Amino acid sequence: WLQRSASIAIPIFHGRFFTPLPYRIPINIIIGDPIVLPTKPADQSQWPTTDALDQVHANYIAALKDLHRKYAPPGRQLEII
Repeated sequence: WLQRSASIAIPIFHGRFFTPLPYRIPINIIIGDPIVLPTKPADQSQWPTTDALDQVHANYIAALKDLHRKYAPPGRQLEII
């Protein structure tokens, strides 16, 4: 009846203390070693090259797999799309 008489919609909150605050859930954050990038050559007209990008991508994927191997719970599979 309030919406019809006052012409305002009253939101119904569902969170902590019936507010829009989200419920607390644990979040695990793992930071790995930095990935070394190749330096730029003097002639930057063709930079970055496809080979350089492929190498950095391979290093990144290897670092992700290493972090997953070290810290993932047993039985959890890593899926890289």
